Amino acid sequence: LMRTDPLLDAHNPEGFGLDLLVLFIPGETWRFGHLTEGFWSKLPIGISEASVYLGYLVILLLVFMWMQRKNMETAIRGETNLWFFLIGFFFLMALGPVLRINGKPLFDAIMPYTVMEKVLPFLKLSGVPVRMVVMITLSASVVSARGVKILIENFPRQIVLASFVIVLLFVEHLPGPLPVTSTDMPEYVTALEELPNDGGLLDLAAPTKHLHLYYQTRHRKPLVFGYIARTPTNVAEKEKGITRAINREEFVRLWDEYEVRYIVTKSIINYENSFVSIDLVYQDDGINIYRLECICE
Repeated sequence: LMRTDPLLDAHNPEGFGLDLLVLFIPGETWRFGHLTEGFWSKLPIGISEASVYLGYLVILLLVFMWMQRKNMETAIRGETNLWFFLIGFFFLMALGPVLRINGKPLFDAIMPYTVMEKVLPFLKLSGVPVRMVVMITLSASVVSARGVKILIENFPRQIVLASFVIVLLFVEHLPGPLPVTSTDMPEYVTALEELPNDGGLLDLAAPTKHLHLYYQTRHRKPLVFGYIARTPTNVAEKEKGITRAINREEFVRLWDEYEVRYIVTKSIINYENSFVSIDLVYQDDGINIYRLECICE
């Protein structure tokens, strides 16, 4: 698909790589994230990508397990080496095409992610190499869990050690409250729900392209310009025709070719045509719903 009909809207990996300090400084999602705001607020990546802190206890356990490898049984040592390999590999990959520290690029160089993107072109679909940190977290969890087991088995006061580990893990990874979003819908959405469902809807009043999809769960009418994460090139080309018809107020074409039956807008539409009429069917709080009807003899 990427070869025959390339997908658009992918992220630019140069701005979504792992910062060298992110693994060692708690991000915004930490309960006490305000203490580190001076760091994560300067990063070019989003809240989720900037909150991949491993935790110093986990890092210490990784160091401990690295030093203990020679004392392990052959099978366990082989498994541990595999997990360490995964940590190292995905760390290099998560850095992306540009090496950054404290949000600033250090120097231009050929990075492992750049080479891998050439070998596996589908990586371009994501464009967010920092998300590969999930494999670092998984691998570090397995290794550090085994490290805790070894420490407890060889520590004279297991309860004290276990309590210390639990408390430190709790504090280091205590999440902050999730953001709350209102589920209320505008009155015009309820009005749309009650209108006949015999064609498409052009919603020009919704604040964002994401919200009009949410509103659709209520009124259930087909939408013009539904938002998708990756847009095929042919879809983007077809959307140009709809955009052109909207900008030129070609309502006959919207009704006939694109089967639009409703237009929600904050503007007033004054339009006269011998083929299609535009009737105001709802008006409230500056929101107008117009219905396109064919004038048939």
